Amino acid sequence: MVYHGLAATTARQRLKFRLLERLSADRLRLAPLTILIPQQDEPPGANSTSVPSAKRKAIVIENPQGTEIQFRGAIDFLGGQLPPVKGGQMIGEIKIFAPPKEG
Repeated sequence: MVYHGLAATTARQRLKFRLLERLSADRLRLAPLTILIPQQDEPPGANSTSVPSAKRKAIVIENPQGTEIQFRGAIDFLGGQLPPVKGGQMIGEIKIFAPPKEG
């Protein structure tokens, strides 16, 4: 089973990939994979940088060759939730950066 042009969003990060391939009942491959991690607000009283959170840069992780993820059980896409992750591996070169400020 192969899907094309997908994205997943959680409360803390966004995953973007063009290919989602089921390698076995409990393994997926996502390729290429981009992870966007927004900067978190600091709690009140923390050692703040005085930069408003809206102006903080996100962290981007690019993995052109993709990643393989193994789950603790069989994957059921229709069930709405994935089993817990057992492990995984990013393949090839990984680039981590903060994109340039817009404007």
